[in-house]
Amino acid sequence: MVRVKPTAPLGWHEAGLCGLLTLSGGEIRAPMPSRAHEDNDAGLKVVYVLGGRLSYALPGGSPREVRGPAWHCSYSREPFGLAHEFAVGGAIRYVAVRVAGRRLHELAPVSAERLCRRAPAAPLLVDSRAGALAITLARQVLACPQEGPLRTLYLAGKAIELVTLALDALGTAADGADHLSPAEQRRLCEAREILDQQLDDPPTLHELAGALGMNATRLSQGFQRLFGRSVYAHVREARLQLAYEMLREGRMRVGDAAHRCGYTDSYFTKVFKQRFGVLPSDLR
Repeated sequence: MVRVKPTAPLGWHEAGLCGLLTLSGGEIRAPMPSRAHEDNDAGLKVVYVLGGRLSYALPGGSPREVRGPAWHCSYSREPFGLAHEFAVGGAIRYVAVRVAGRRLHELAPVSAERLCRRAPAAPLLVDSRAGALAITLARQVLACPQEGPLRTLYLAGKAIELVTLALDALGTAADGADHLSPAEQRRLCEAREILDQQLDDPPTLHELAGALGMNATRLSQGFQRLFGRSVYAHVREARLQLAYEMLREGRMRVGDAAHRCGYTDSYFTKVFKQRFGVLPSDLR
């Protein structure tokens, strides 16, 4: 059964699904600079930010920022708190799925056991650009066309798909975190943020390593271990995701998208079709 609670401060909308998942979604608008403390139960939480900017921090930690389209995922064996900051006038469109620890073992026992065994004692936090599939699923949740019992079935299916994507990413991060110190993990997350902010002209591996005070080989190996792909593959994927969004929204021509990704028009079309299953021209 889906239970929709009245709109809470800052525009939260929540629903409980099938006794296993808690699904929330909607839009947050802050009329003034706002801060909020969030108490998280042990288990999994994934927030897909479709638009806007989300800022959060662990108690005593440095703020981390998630700019949509992106997602934030956390897993913890113990309850933990997060501090959120909301800027004036900036709307955040989001979909969030939560699964309590004991329920996660019922929903996905193999993945839950892997996380429980390999994740660090502190909360495991992963932020990344959202892929086309995740964006599509989150939008489908917000635009759910069903009512009554079919709404429950529809939302539960989409929520489980979103959880599956998150578990895959968290499992990769947990495996990598098992071999990296907390300081190395922080520097590698910073490396990813630098790459995401400089997609038009990303630094070379040696330039990136120098900026972070790391050995280039250690940076390359650590990045692969923590995020499950190479630095080059991350830049390639992030560029393709950006091109997908800009083409879908009509903000870029195919030739411009190809140039921005560093490809010729014909090769860009081939790579784009392999990645997303559609031609770039189909999105316009």
